[in-house]
Amino acid sequence: MQKDGNLHEYATKSISQVLSIPRDKLDHRLPKEVFPAGCMVDDKFLRVWESLPRLRVEETQTPSKTLRVRVRRLNRGYTDRNMIYAPKFPKPQQESWFVIASDSGGKLLALQRLSMSGREGSTELNIAKDFTGESVTLRVVSDGWRGVDIEKTVAWKSVDVAET
Repeated sequence: MQKDGNLHEYATKSISQVLSIPRDKLDHRLPKEVFPAGCMVDDKFLRVWESLPRLRVEETQTPSKTLRVRVRRLNRGYTDRNMIYAPKFPKPQQESWFVIASDSGGKLLALQRLSMSGREGSTELNIAKDFTGESVTLRVVSDGWRGVDIEKTVAWKSVDVAET
């Protein structure tokens, strides 16, 4: 937000657009309210910036109405033990994720906590046998990093009862 109360054009970007800014262009793209003219980005800021999760989410459907979800972190975490940067939190907080599947109307189909081992983790979501939708909305939600959640629509193939 600018001093006059208006939103800066930077505020209209999604977190994925902001994370795609190359490091060497970072000083010029950030609003003056964050870094005044002539002020360079410091090492602490860059360490946190570079540790914001950049994820790849891959999914596969099995014949038994299970959605296998694999999440891979494409960059290093803030620490080797997957801790998040939370300086005002009273104790160290480890990075973790929730994987949520819903239908096109927003009805919850499955919810699973995802633990990362190193830079990747996977889980299986059991979708109800009576689900007949054409797509599933898949969300990967962080419980510690704000704004880095991923949402994607996955085509769902109906499985005939005779096949199972």
